[in-house]
Amino acid sequence: MVISAIAVNLWPDQGRGRLAALKPGIFAALAVMLFGYSVAAKLDIVGTWVFRGGYSAVYAKPAMRDLADRLAGEGEPFRAGVYYLYSTPLQAYGIETIGGWYPFFSVRNRRYLDAVNNFKGTAMSAKGQIIVTDFNLPLLSLANVKYLVSFKPLPRDDLETILQPRQRSWELTMLGKLKLALRYNFGPENKYYIYRNPDVLPRFFFTPKVRLFQNHDEMLKAMAGAGLDELRHNAFLVWPHNAERPPPKPGNKSANFSLVSYQSDTIILDVETDGRSFLVATNSYSPYWKAYVNGVETEILPAYHAFWGIEVGRGRHRVEWRYEPPYKRVDFLNLHRFWSFRW
Repeated sequence: MVISAIAVNLWPDQGRGRLAALKPGIFAALAVMLFGYSVAAKLDIVGTWVFRGGYSAVYAKPAMRDLADRLAGEGEPFRAGVYYLYSTPLQAYGIETIGGWYPFFSVRNRRYLDAVNNFKGTAMSAKGQIIVTDFNLPLLSLANVKYLVSFKPLPRDDLETILQPRQRSWELTMLGKLKLALRYNFGPENKYYIYRNPDVLPRFFFTPKVRLFQNHDEMLKAMAGAGLDELRHNAFLVWPHNAERPPPKPGNKSANFSLVSYQSDTIILDVETDGRSFLVATNSYSPYWKAYVNGVETEILPAYHAFWGIEVGRGRHRVEWRYEPPYKRVDFLNLHRFWSFRW
């Protein structure tokens, strides 16, 4: 209305009558366009629900519960990679993922996923999901991804199939697809493909060497072209020539650790090495995670662009990572303490 009113005021008198006559048609066309856009968006949501399940229904299926139980029984943390799946992350359902919905990840993680999926620059699908099958498995292995979950088959010889649907939807008629979707939404029917990655690296490991780069672009390019063995034995770090201190120089011949505790905001390892070592943890890098060796804070280096790396000296040590965001320091946000009146 505002635009048409301005146009009427600016047009000469002889043009105002024509525009006034066109106004009902213009408004009707705009209304139809907006209605069509709204309906299309709603149909897209309905279609996703019918053929892939609702927000919670997707992950409440027996296949997902079994995968969560499988991961819980591993004895150490592993991730799942999510391909062609519903656009919500799986963490809330007991399955830690590296896939899912892009905006939930930091810039570091997004760039790492771009390298995993051979994306160039900021290339991604309209919804930001991981949707390719020519992914870089060594980088997924480095990221501790032991299982991959997909609504479509991932035809790769380097993955072991542990679950697949009883029926392949693309072989069915439209009516058959609809019946399968209904059985899936309202019954136990499985539509998932679940694969195991036999070459996954553990969440924590020591690297005998470090490989240094001048910037992150150079490092990510090298990582995308590296094999799993090279990634496993070299911690990739950005370390400019003008850095204020020398880079890490691991010199240990043997190193081992035991996982004491793994919680959402605290991770504890007991470590023993016979020399200076470099310990990698493939958890997402954040400035709010702090590392302590025997109670003394030590710097977390962004290893492999997206993960953690710390230097550990010779001997036995307790290594602890703690999540310490700024809001933890604000006392009134401790709701449990507030409501229980234990000041």
